[in-house]
Parts: sequence; C-alpha cells; structure tokens
Amino acid sequence: MDKAGITKAPTTWDEFVATAQALHKPPTQYGNAFYGQRGFCYGWFINIFAANGGKWFSSDMKPGIAGDEGVKALQTMIQLKQYAPPNILQIGYPELNEAYLNGSTAMVIQWNDLALKAEDSTKSKSVGMNGYAPSPVRNYMPYSRIMAISAFTSNPHNSYKMIQYMNRSEVSIKDVYDPNCGEDPFRTSHFDTNAVKDHTGKASMSADAAASYVKANKDGLAIGYPELSIPGAPRYIDILDLKVNEALSGGSTAAQALKSASDEWDSITTALDKNAQVKAYADWVDSFHKAGINY
Repeated sequence: MDKAGITKAPTTWDEFVATAQALHKPPTQYGNAFYGQRGFCYGWFINIFAANGGKWFSSDMKPGIAGDEGVKALQTMIQLKQYAPPNILQIGYPELNEAYLNGSTAMVIQWNDLALKAEDSTKSKSVGMNGYAPSPVRNYMPYSRIMAISAFTSNPHNSYKMIQYMNRSEVSIKDVYDPNCGEDPFRTSHFDTNAVKDHTGKASMSADAAASYVKANKDGLAIGYPELSIPGAPRYIDILDLKVNEALSGGSTAAQALKSASDEWDSITTALDKNAQVKAYADWVDSFHKAGINY
C-alpha cells in the first residue's frame, strides 16, 4: 500500500527498500512501517524470506531460515527499520494500522482489512490516495482462522447452523467489505468489485480503489506462501519470532539470530522424533502441491 505520489507498487524487495527510502521524510512522514513487535514480527520476515526462495525446511528437516535466503531477508528488515517510525519495535497490528491511517507512514505491508479503513473518511487521512498490491514476489498466507463448535455446548446443531449462516456468500461478503468488521475474502464470490459494500449497501471505496483492492487480493492468493502447520509449529515459530525481534533490536546480527533459531529448531525436531517430523513435513508439502500452491 503506498501513497504520496508513488504510482507503481514495488515488485521486488530491493524496489520496496528504495521506495521506502525515497518517501522517508521524518518526522512528518516515514517511508514504511511493519509489525516489529514481539509476537508476529516473524510473519513480515517470512514474506521476504519466501520472496528470496526460502523454504521452512529441507526434506530431511534441515532448517532453511539460516541460509542465504533467510539472512538476506532479515538484513532487508533491518534496512527497512532505518526508514520506519522510531518506535517500530512497539508496533503491532493496531499500531501499524494507525501509522498508516494517520498519514505518518507512506507504505505498509498489512492485513487486507486496512484497505477498507484507509478508504473510510471517518478513519483515514489518505482517502483517495491509496494503492493496493500483494507483497513482492510471494505473499505469506497464514490460514489459522477457523470456526468450531465447543464440545461443551448444549445445542451443537444450532451452533452448526449459525456457522453455516455466517459463511453463506451473501452474509459473509458484508463482513469482508465493511470497514468496521475485519474479515478477509475467502469465497470465490467475494472477488467481485461490485460487492465491495458495507452492511448498509453503500460502496466501501471508489470503483477504481475497489478494482485495485480486489485484484491485489486475487494476485496475493496466486503467489501465496503456506504457513507452517506440522507438529511443533508453534514452538518453531515462537523461536523464530524471538530471534527476528532480537536482530531488529540490535542484540545480534541477522546471521547470528537465525543460526541460533536454526539450532533451536534442530532441538525441537529431535525432541519430537526426527523421523516423524520428516514424514509430517513431507505430507504437509504434498498437501499444498495437491492444492496447487507453489512451494
């Protein structure tokens, strides 16, 4: 997402860094902002890591993060920190939204729903000045949002009917395109520029912005990079997040941080049984190949 006279979204991370540098005019405007806070900063690292051709693991469970693809990705994040707000390590999801909506930051990589807020004059200072595009080269694709029925519910049938209702195309599409909600497109019917409306039926953004936004969502799925979901995934990811944050804070170099994370990943793999992990990872990779996801 960019503004301030930029008419073409960066298509590589080198271009992204150069654009951030060109737009960096502190303290009134910072070139970019990203999720630098401990907890999910690894996701912004994975965007760049994936673009560099990185893989979570090799087929024999050797971690990929500490290779050239990972080191270069983390160095890119450290470079982008130079063109970011000074409190970047305190910026999480809401702070990242605010950094863009208040006009202090020219570019961000953020979840889909920020675009709807950016085109809402009650929330944004940049209405009509926004453009939308997927992350350069690859687009990290966390897919953890699910709906489930509690085993303790006294009426599972009605719970199921509610889930069914909420996921109907004509119902869910209003949550996807209303600036006050925050759902992301997840049905084919959601990728319709004429459907970009709030719950009252009013257009959520101009026709041009809607076309740009819907295209960015579709293009992002086409270059989606899968979230790790094998036994131990939360542990692997938490260690990676910790080490990425450590490097961003200046506590270690990119290479040192990722080597440390890689060593801990090896320990996790050993503790969980390496042979079992090799099979789980192979099955996970195969599932994405069958789904048509490039990995």
